[in-house]
Amino acid sequence: MLKSNSGRLLLGAILAAFVAAAVYVDYDQTRAQTIRIGTSGEGSLSYSFGQALSKIAARENPRIRVEIVETDGSAENMQWLHEGKLDLAIASNDTPAVPEARVVAFVYPSIFHLIVPLDSPIRSVVDLKGKRVGTPSAGGGSYNSFLTLIEYYDIKPEDFASFQNLSSSKLPDAFLQGELDAMFGSDSIGLERQAQVLNSGSARLVVLDQAEAMRLTLPYIEAVTIPKGAYKASPPVPPRDLQTIGIQTSLLAHRDLDAKVVQEITRLLFDYRLELAEAAPQLADLKSPLESVTLSMAVHKGALAFYNRDQPSFLQQNADYVALLITFATMGASAVLAMRSRLSKKQKGRADQYTQEIVTLMGQAQNMHGQEQLEDAEHKLFAMFKQVVDDLDQGQMAGESAESFMLAWNQAIQAVRHRQLIAGGQSGHIKTQ
Repeated sequence: MLKSNSGRLLLGAILAAFVAAAVYVDYDQTRAQTIRIGTSGEGSLSYSFGQALSKIAARENPRIRVEIVETDGSAENMQWLHEGKLDLAIASNDTPAVPEARVVAFVYPSIFHLIVPLDSPIRSVVDLKGKRVGTPSAGGGSYNSFLTLIEYYDIKPEDFASFQNLSSSKLPDAFLQGELDAMFGSDSIGLERQAQVLNSGSARLVVLDQAEAMRLTLPYIEAVTIPKGAYKASPPVPPRDLQTIGIQTSLLAHRDLDAKVVQEITRLLFDYRLELAEAAPQLADLKSPLESVTLSMAVHKGALAFYNRDQPSFLQQNADYVALLITFATMGASAVLAMRSRLSKKQKGRADQYTQEIVTLMGQAQNMHGQEQLEDAEHKLFAMFKQVVDDLDQGQMAGESAESFMLAWNQAIQAVRHRQLIAGGQSGHIKTQ
C-alpha cells in the first residue's frame, strides 16, 4: 500500500512539473517585453529614430514594447548600457565601448560640421586657437567627436579663448548673435542645428580633408563629401562639394539581450526602413555593420542571425563534398560488412570442420577395443581442444561456434573414456581366465 501511494505521489509530481513547464512556455511566448532604448533629447535625430522604432514595434509585434529613455548622448548611453539601465542605445562609433556593447546596425552617419562666419579668417582646425568655440552639450556624440578632432591637431580646449558647450537650441543662436567664432556639430546632413546657421547666409563650412590620415590611428573615421547645394540651392551652400569627416552612429544592444528579440528588432528596422526615412530622411542611411570596414566592436548574435538569414548552411555550401563523403562512407561500410560476412562464414566453416572431425572420431571410437587406439583418440580430442582455443584467441572462430564445439567435444571425450573403461574391463577378464 505504501509503495502504491509513493507511485501516485511521484506521478502527480511529474504531471505538475509538465503543467508548470507548459504554462511557463505559453507565458514566455505571449508576454510583452519592454525594451529600453537610450537616445538624446527630444528633437534629436536619435530621439526621432527611437520614436519611429517604438511605433513600428507596437504595430508589427506587440510583444516588443520600446520605451525611450532620454540621456545626455553617446557617452551616457554607453555607460547606462554597461550598468544594465538600457537594453538598446544610440552611440557614435568614436564613443569608448564597454564590454557589454554589441552592434545591431549602423543607423546614420554623423558628419563633422565646422562652421564659421563668412568673413572669418579660420580656414582649418589649427586656426581655432585663441578663438571662441561652441559645441553641443558635454558628453554627447558631437562633443566627443570635436575632442577627437582637435586632439588629432594637437589642440587642447585650454587653447581656445572660450569653450562653450550649449544645448542644441541655444548653440545656433549664440553663433548667429556673434558670441562664437566657430561652432561644431557632428550630425547628419540637413539637421536643423546646422541648417539654421548655414541657411542664414552669414556662415560657411570649413574643409576637413585629413580623414584618411586620421584613419591610421582612428579606424572608425570615414572620409565624407557634403554635396554642393546640400543646405541651400541658390546660392548653393556649400558652393562646391566639400570634404569632411564622418563617423557612423550605431544602434547598440546589451550582449545579454535575448538574441531572438534583437533579431526581430533588426528585421523591423530593415523591413520598414522607408517608414524610418519618413520620420527623418537621414535614417534612410541605415545599413548592416557587416558592409562597413569601420566596425569597432562585435555584432550582436541576434543581429548576425538576421544578416546571415539568406546564407546557405554548411551542408548546402559543401553539398558536393558531403555527397562524396557519404558515398565513400557507404562504400566503406559495405566493404566492412562484406569482410565481416566473409569472416563469419570462415569462422562458421572452421567450427563445422571441427565438429565433423569430432563426429567422425566418435564413430570410430565405437569400434575401438584396444587401449592404445582409445588413448590416441583421446590425444586427438585434446589437440583439437587446444587448436579451438588458439583459433578463438586469434578471432578465427566466434564465441557461439566455440560453445557448440564444446558441447560436442564433451560428449566425445566422455564416449572415449567410457570405451576405455569397457576395454580395460575386458582385458582383465581374459587374464583371469
